[in-house]
Amino acid sequence: MRLLVVHKKSLYQKFVLDKNDQRIAKLVRERDLSAKRIHAAHVFHTKALESVKKDLEELGIDYKLVCRDLTYTVKGYDLILSIGGDGTFLEASHHAVDIPLLGINSSPRYSVGYFCRTTPKDLKRFLKKFLKNRRVKKLQRLCLTLNGKTCPSLTLNEILITNIHPAGTSRYILKIGKNQEEHKSSGIWVAPAAGSTAALCSAGGHKLPLQSQRYQYVVREP
Repeated sequence: MRLLVVHKKSLYQKFVLDKNDQRIAKLVRERDLSAKRIHAAHVFHTKALESVKKDLEELGIDYKLVCRDLTYTVKGYDLILSIGGDGTFLEASHHAVDIPLLGINSSPRYSVGYFCRTTPKDLKRFLKKFLKNRRVKKLQRLCLTLNGKTCPSLTLNEILITNIHPAGTSRYILKIGKNQEEHKSSGIWVAPAAGSTAALCSAGGHKLPLQSQRYQYVVREP
């Protein structure tokens, strides 16, 4: 069994350690409200990453570690692990066409992890369970075709179609089956069930069961 481990870089790693941004470093040192969580989240994430690597090595599982910011391929792997939060999971999901994906929330105190099924301390149990029965939950995704070109990535959360200028009016024709309407609004949200709990829900949509095959749309500020 081969695993691909896709991880994020913490904000502290990106801006303080990699880019040596002294302005942010100063805010962190002073525990400024805008930055006081950055270092703590970095510590949690770093420990989580090391814990996952240790568990995989103890289980004798072959794995490769890649940062989500880099270009990578999932060909030849049996399972993808995402280590971070929902952002990392969703990025990895763009590559997971026919490969199972398991989300690991590396910092539950600071990171949103709706799609993350486990934390580093429970990873061994989840992996042993997966290796035993190989059961996975299949989630509905959307495919976007824009101006005749199909987007290569399938959408698990939501699609927002809007004017390039935030204050601009979007004009479009909405067609479902034989019915169609001409709209003028700030845009339109479209999401499968997995994306019904976030932005679309805040915009007035309804939460759907995670494995529902339905999708919904919400007109944004008509």
